[in-house]
Amino acid sequence: MQETIGNILNKTRLEKNLTIKDASDGTKITGRHLIALEENNFEIFPGETYILGFIRSYSNFLGLDPDQMIQIYKGNLLAELEAPIEELTEPTVTIYDYLKKYLYAPAAIVVGILLVAGLVVLVKSGSNQGAHTEETTGNDKDLTKVLTESLKIPDIETEHINLQNGNATALISTKNGIDFSIQNNEVYLVLDRLDYKAVQGNLSRAYLFLYPGKKVIQLVENDLTNIEEDGIKPFKIKFMGATPNMIKIQIQYDGAEYETQENVTTIANPSNFIIVLDAVTTGENFVEFYVDGSLRKRGLLSAGSELHYEANDSIQLKIGDAGAIDIKINGKPQSFGVHGQQVNKIIRKVKDPVEQTKFQISIKDS
Repeated sequence: MQETIGNILNKTRLEKNLTIKDASDGTKITGRHLIALEENNFEIFPGETYILGFIRSYSNFLGLDPDQMIQIYKGNLLAELEAPIEELTEPTVTIYDYLKKYLYAPAAIVVGILLVAGLVVLVKSGSNQGAHTEETTGNDKDLTKVLTESLKIPDIETEHINLQNGNATALISTKNGIDFSIQNNEVYLVLDRLDYKAVQGNLSRAYLFLYPGKKVIQLVENDLTNIEEDGIKPFKIKFMGATPNMIKIQIQYDGAEYETQENVTTIANPSNFIIVLDAVTTGENFVEFYVDGSLRKRGLLSAGSELHYEANDSIQLKIGDAGAIDIKINGKPQSFGVHGQQVNKIIRKVKDPVEQTKFQISIKDS
């Protein structure tokens, strides 16, 4: 059985006594993406071009042959897609190999082999024309489609926007994005391209990626666009204005179900009362934790990862898969959603409005 590229990368790094941080510093690739490569988790990348580039950089850093590693990567994926074995590589046997192997064979066999080898050379020569780039081959297009369609989050860090009563205004510059929560579902918008004042009437047109799924949506200045996507409650985007490199939009969510969820636990008030969060991932998960306003953890975690945080005032968390993590807050189990749900919560310590000698732990959508 062929060894996976992730196993090779992981084994080589460990043999060199390197940590993920060492590798991240040396390659300028985020630890999240290095871990994903080592775990053969290619779904978090926005496309195959990124994957090939990261594999090449990481292989060079570890002293591996990048071309060989890319071939192993393609072989792994093609095997998963049950592609015919002949699609993995082009023919590599030369005429010399056939002559050497069959030098003492009967003349008729040698002649037959030469004819076959000649046909192989002709076919290979013809197929190489117009197929020099990895991005244009049919197999690569199929692989890119498989990877892209499974995307849940963008490959860049986004700014979180709070929807107040279902509305929010945001600025997005080109190649940057925002994220917000609708009914416990995390939505991401990334501005891919802006045609500034290119529409009749001196208006602008913007093209954005909508995640999960990386769907392309088009906005025209001053228009209100309805967004309907599977798994997300319908909402609207109003394109309010633009500069050459930035747009201003308003998110409008009018669903009657929109209400800030709150889970309140009242606890007797010792002077040193703190918020204690314990968690363990039950599956691979992307998480982000802020403790008292400071970032403490952001990245992709493997199953069985344990987390422990103590806060004086608040803990804000973002979970990629709410059903793949067990969380306790001050010893009390909390359920934030089911498998596949992306959630954003903020946990605060507040005084009881009636009994000032007690605290409340308040858990709300963020």
